[in-house]
Amino acid sequence: MLKPVRVIPTNAGDQMDPMSRLNFAKVYNVQKNIKVEDFGSIDPRDLHLFKSQFKDVWNRDDNE
Repeated sequence: MLKPVRVIPTNAGDQMDPMSRLNFAKVYNVQKNIKVEDFGSIDPRDLHLFKSQFKDVWNRDDNE
């Protein structure tokens, strides 16, 4: 399990489930006709962590 990355919600009252996960090894396609909601942004203090974890996952041999 990778280290958690903090997310700052756009709306102060919103909360993300603590068990929420994103699989870096999977490509998620979002069709242009599908509505998506802006939840928030990665905390700038954790952006380096997010980027390094993403790179680590995509550089693994088992993602081929």
